[in-house]
Formats: sequence, C-alpha cells, structure tokens
Amino acid sequence: MKSSFCCNCSGSLGFGCLVQPRLGSTAFPPTKRKEQTDPDLFSTNRGQLSRGRNPEPRPAEASHHSQALATARARPEAGSLSRIRRLSSSLPATFRTCLSGRRKHTYGDGNHSCSSLYMASGQLSRAEALACSGCRHACHVMLYCDTNTLLFGSIPIRHIVLMQMRFDGLLGFPGGFVNLSEESLEAGLGRELLEELGVAFQILEEDHVDSCFAPASSPASSTSPRLITHFYTKKMEEGQIRAVETAAVTTATDHGQEVLGMVRVPLHSTKGGGGLASFLSHSFVGNARFQLLHTLLRLHLVAPEELREALARSLKIQARASEELRAALARVEGKTNLPHHSPAHTG
Repeated sequence: MKSSFCCNCSGSLGFGCLVQPRLGSTAFPPTKRKEQTDPDLFSTNRGQLSRGRNPEPRPAEASHHSQALATARARPEAGSLSRIRRLSSSLPATFRTCLSGRRKHTYGDGNHSCSSLYMASGQLSRAEALACSGCRHACHVMLYCDTNTLLFGSIPIRHIVLMQMRFDGLLGFPGGFVNLSEESLEAGLGRELLEELGVAFQILEEDHVDSCFAPASSPASSTSPRLITHFYTKKMEEGQIRAVETAAVTTATDHGQEVLGMVRVPLHSTKGGGGLASFLSHSFVGNARFQLLHTLLRLHLVAPEELREALARSLKIQARASEELRAALARVEGKTNLPHHSPAHTG
C-alpha cells in the first residue's frame, strides 16, 4: 500500500488531501508530455549524455548565462552572510562548516590526499576543486522561477524553488555523483537529471555557482576520498517548472526509488511563523541547506533580514520538535515494555 506525503504551504511535512496522479492518468495524459516540454530548454540528445559529452550551448544562451552570472557575483553578500554567521553556533554542523572561513583540509591515505584552503566564504573555486587529487565529485542544481501566484489570494509566493525528498528521508537538490574520468561535471549532472527528473537539461559551465567540501558523514570516512559538491542554478519559466514536476512523476526512472518526490521551497512566512522557517528545520543532506541559503541571498530571492528571522524561528521549531520526539519515544517504549498477553484458549 502506498501513501501520499507532502510538504504543505506552512513548510511542514504531513499527509495531503490530494494524491499525485499515477502514470497514464487523465491529469497528465502520456500523449501530451512532449507538448509540455520546451525543446529550447531541454536537450534530448541522450547519445551525447551517455558518451559523457556536454552539448554545445547556443551563442545567445551562453551570452545570457555569462551576463546573469556576472551580475549575481557582483552583488554584495558579505554583510548578509556575516549576519547569518552570528547564528551559526546553534545551526547544524553542515551550515557551520561552510561558513567557517579559511580552513585547511588534509585527509586520505598515501594514495588519496588533498590539501586545500577554503575561500573566505567557505567554498572552493572550480579550479581548486578540479585540481583536488583523489576527490570524489557530485553535482546538483537549483531550478527556480518567478511567479505572480498568491497563496490564499493574499500571500505573494514570489519564486518557485525546487528540491526533492530523497530515498534516505533527507531533503536535497536534483543531481548526483559524477565520474570525471568519463564525463565532464556538466555532462554528468545532465545524466543525473535525466534519471531523476525525466528530462535532459543543457547545463552550462556558466550555471556553476560554487564548489564545497561535503561534511564527513562518519569518522571512518576521514580516511577515504573526500567528496566535493558542485552547485549550479538555472532560472526557468513557470510553465517549464511545472513541466519538470510532471515529468519527474510520470517519466523519471528514479521516481519512487532514489527520489520520493519533488518539493517546492516555501519562501514566504505565515502569521504563525510557518513557511520558510518550518522548512529550514527539516533535515537536509550534505551541504544542501547551506547551498539553499547561500543561493537565496546571492540571487536576492529572500531579503537577508527575512532569512535571519526564518533561521531564528527554525531553531525554536527544532527545539520543540526535539521535545515532541522524546515524548513520542517515551510513549512507544511504554507500549513495547507492556507484558505480552497470550490469547485465552477455550475448550
């Protein structure tokens, strides 16, 4: 039996009143899937992706991405990051690691070692990341768009940002591991997106935002090759975002397995303090929480003060959640410790 679980408008996870239609349902007829996909956005040349080649960008598209990226990088963000850094002592280790400034990392055995300096913002440059000997690489992308939609007819949603619920119960961005001996970063990311979203994207080097060491998942991993995560952003039209959400459910091979569903990040705040604050209190994989926060600031999708308030509320939400989990654990343990009564025998 399959159940439908969703992230509602308050940023909290729960059971929804609507169930996503299955493949072949009347809501998303298979004959119309191609019509919902913009051929100018999605590269359908799967042969190039399978051979590890990144499709050549069109001159106009490459110029557009170069200008957009240059504008984004020129925006001042040091002040915004410094204000958020004041809260970092109470935030999860993933976020603290990426905000910690210059830090030297030396790890691995005699065959796999890498010593590198973090940049002041906590990331590596693309060149430093690619030069890291023995490192593993993973690429992820944030797909987003602007929208004029109002929640309940009064709360501006402003932007749609896509993330996904992973097989391990953690929130993350679409993407995955890339083998640089067989494919480029962008070609590998395109391959992963085809599997997870059901459409092949043309990801450009100009879409690259930053690279960062992923936090060690366990003490044993300190002796294994470290993982570097590469993050990309791609702005789309609202109709294209909807097409991606449809394809992720109806055509993606990873749906229901590695990917349990697409999630929109609620960037708004409700009167009760829900929305972005509640969403940030959930569990994220690797650097995903920092990647989200850093990109929201970089692209001016959320004002720094709004983000600071959301983080402060998120900490309080996590504290309440911890109390609720302890109470739930006590109730479960109380039930499991009850003496077992065998059914009475008659006759």
